[in-house]
Amino acid sequence: MLGKESEPLLSVRGLKKHFPVRKGLGAGRLKGLVKAVDGVGFHIEKARTLGLVGESGCGKTTVGRLILRLLEPTEGYIFFDGLDVLTLSESGLLKYRRQAQIIFQDPYSSLNPRMCIGKAIAESLISHGLMKKNEARERAMELLSFMGLSSQHYYRYPHEFSGGQRQRVGIARALALRPRMIVADEPVSALDVSIQAQIINLMEEIREQFGIAYLFISHDLGVVRHISNRVAVMYLGKIVELAGTEALFENPVHPYTEALLAAVPVSHPRLRRKRIILSGGVPSPLNPPPGCAFHPRCPRKIDRCQEETPEWKQVSPGHFAACHLAIGG
Repeated sequence: MLGKESEPLLSVRGLKKHFPVRKGLGAGRLKGLVKAVDGVGFHIEKARTLGLVGESGCGKTTVGRLILRLLEPTEGYIFFDGLDVLTLSESGLLKYRRQAQIIFQDPYSSLNPRMCIGKAIAESLISHGLMKKNEARERAMELLSFMGLSSQHYYRYPHEFSGGQRQRVGIARALALRPRMIVADEPVSALDVSIQAQIINLMEEIREQFGIAYLFISHDLGVVRHISNRVAVMYLGKIVELAGTEALFENPVHPYTEALLAAVPVSHPRLRRKRIILSGGVPSPLNPPPGCAFHPRCPRKIDRCQEETPEWKQVSPGHFAACHLAIGG
């Protein structure tokens, strides 16, 4: 699934996270497993952005948390610049998290309401032993200024800021340790459209200036198209299509990707796009359907889809899909 590019910054293979479901209170009898992430693989190159998209509940956020080891995987491999992330000791994990940071979806709940925003940024520098208090305060003020805020905001609290300003604080906090990669978990979904554009442009500026790679998790395909170099589409814990951004938007090969793109609003009222209406809802990850997990909703399914899990194949250079109808080898 890695394609031909060599030496990616992040490489993920066969990543799984299964949550046990038990019957009764406490440690009751095992009822089944929720396969939140079920065999995901991809790579991210240095200073590049991979967009990860899909419906709510498909496992996008879980993938991001597994990469940072905020959750422990059931199975799989995660390599960061050649380093095996899953075998790191406590001290090794601390060093890894200096290089891999996260921006959370909700900019308010991710900040301590009792801590002024300057200290929230400086705290990581102090706790990692990189700076003394005075140096960390100066660094925090510099970051606030870079984010379009004032150094005078250092002593203000989260409730005194707008949603866009709070997300700028969240980005500043992620940048404080000078990471090489940031997992951005729906960083603009809670913001107004005009503010979304400002934050996306700011993140692009940061990527170009500091050479940071992003895993950009979102359900908004318009935002993903603007910021991503490559896009991976998830459905029920699996990646079903992965390609360069323009290739995926101009020539999707998986029916699920086609349906997602058909739902994106067009830019002009006179323009028309054929809508694809999917039947039914997303199946339960506790009891996924046999064969292709998408077949109960697929408008183009064939008998083979109901019985046989599709193989991951390359349909064109750098364009991969898991679909029986995709042409490729």
